Amino acid sequence: IGTGDLSELALGWATYNGDHMSMYGVNAGVPKTLIKYLVNYVAETGVDDKYKMITSCIVSTDEGDQHLLADNVEASKNQIEVYPDIALADKGYATADEITKVEQNQVTTCVVAMPETLNMKKEAEGVSFEYDQEEDCFICANNQKLVFSSRRDSKDGEILIYKVQKNPCKQCPLFGKCTKDKKAGRKLQLKPNFKDLMRYRARSKTEAYQRLVEHRKAIIEHVFGTLKIWMGKIPFLLTSKKQVQIEIDLYATCYN
Repeated sequence: IGTGDLSELALGWATYNGDHMSMYGVNAGVPKTLIKYLVNYVAETGVDDKYKMITSCIVSTDEGDQHLLADNVEASKNQIEVYPDIALADKGYATADEITKVEQNQVTTCVVAMPETLNMKKEAEGVSFEYDQEEDCFICANNQKLVFSSRRDSKDGEILIYKVQKNPCKQCPLFGKCTKDKKAGRKLQLKPNFKDLMRYRARSKTEAYQRLVEHRKAIIEHVFGTLKIWMGKIPFLLTSKKQVQIEIDLYATCYN
C-alpha cells in the first residue's frame, strides 16, 4: 500500500505519481498531471480573516488558476467595500505578474508562499547573484559580471538574457554547480519584471511574512473541508459556468 494508504484513491485521483503507481489497483486512480484535463470547473475562494466568512467565489474553466488572485481581491472588495490590507495565498500564485497586479491598488500587501526553486537550492551550494541597479548587471558569487546580452520571445512573453563575458566560468570553483556550459558560460534568463520578483522573494524571507503564510492555513482549510463534506463525492451537480457559479454561491451563502 502506498504512502496515502489508499485515501487519495478514494477521492479518485492521486497528488503524486509515486502514490499512484505504488497502489495495487493502479488503474483506480489518476495522477495529478492528468486530473487538470478532467476537471471542468474550479472554484477559487476568498475568506475574511476577522469573521471567517467567504467574501468571494470565482468559478473558472481554465486549466490553471494562477491568474485569479487579483480577481479574487477585486471580488472581495466589491463585497466588503474596502480593499483587504493583506492578501494571503499559497505558492500557486507566486508570480510577479499577479502579485504586482494585486498591489496596484496601493492598499493591499500580497503575502504568497514562495516555492523553493532550483536557484534557491543552488544558493545553499554557494551559487548566488546580486543585481547591480546602476550598471544593470548581475554579480555572481565569484565576483564576475553577467551583463545584458539580448532578448527573445517565448510563449510566456519576453525574456531578457544576461551573460558572462569572455567565459571565466571554466576556472571557477563552482563550475559544474552553477553551469556546465564550457563554451558560453553562465547566463540568466529572466522576465522583464524580475526586479519585482526579487523584491517579493526578499520580503518572503522575513519572520513576519512566514508567520502570515502559516496563519493562512487556519483561515482557509476549515472552509475547504466543510464545503467538500457538504458537496460529497460529486462536487458540482449543475453544468455550464453560469450555473456552477450559482451553485457555489449557494454553498458560500449557507456557510456564511
